[in-house]
Amino acid sequence: MTTNIKYNGSAKSGGIKHWFFQRWTGMLLICMLITHFVISHFHGHPYVTYDMVMERLANPVWKFFDLSFLYLAAYHGIMGVLAVVSDYKISAILKVTIYSVAMAIMAYIVIFGTITILSVNV
Repeated sequence: MTTNIKYNGSAKSGGIKHWFFQRWTGMLLICMLITHFVISHFHGHPYVTYDMVMERLANPVWKFFDLSFLYLAAYHGIMGVLAVVSDYKISAILKVTIYSVAMAIMAYIVIFGTITILSVNV
């Protein structure tokens, strides 16, 4: 008994690029998460205060770090959701609806996260 498996994409369709980038963003996110926890929660102070967060966000290096963390997490998350949805055999209308809702949620998080990070000036 043979099973026919149909591959819908190709390297030219961008599928392999997204697959590799998903792996790289995952590894970068783990490194960034560990860096965040070590510096923010385990280094120096036993607790984090509002003033400490505002002081850290006023630093351009931390703004770059936080924006990179936000954008990588958003990309990684949305591509993961889209990959899971594309694996299921559902109607085209439902697939487009799920894609649209996921993109709208990601856009909301990225826009307001960027505004929040960039608006801090101490």
